[in-house]
Amino acid sequence: MTRPTIRSRYPELTDEIVEDYIKALRSIAEITSEVPKRFSYPRDIDDEPYLNLAIETEANYLVSRDKDLLDLMTGHDDESKRFRQRFRSLTVIEPIEFLKEVRRHKTEVELEE
Repeated sequence: MTRPTIRSRYPELTDEIVEDYIKALRSIAEITSEVPKRFSYPRDIDDEPYLNLAIETEANYLVSRDKDLLDLMTGHDDESKRFRQRFRSLTVIEPIEFLKEVRRHKTEVELEE
């Protein structure tokens, strides 16, 4: 959030806002120093650390716009099928779809109350 390209796109981002956001994030974050390699993804090895971090922390969602990651959810290749079979609770999802999912979940919780 401190990159010049980001700051030029979002001029309302100030150092103070970024610092407050980082503090808030750290207060709820789970710090993981070593991430074991549990899934190999030769199609895009640069994506492997993100996949393995999500797997290691038992995340429900990995939010991304990366086509290689998103293809794991719909691809018909062996890698995609193997990923979905091994890691059923992890969904790779686009940001907008994730926000819709959060909104849907919030509505369900409110209805239960």
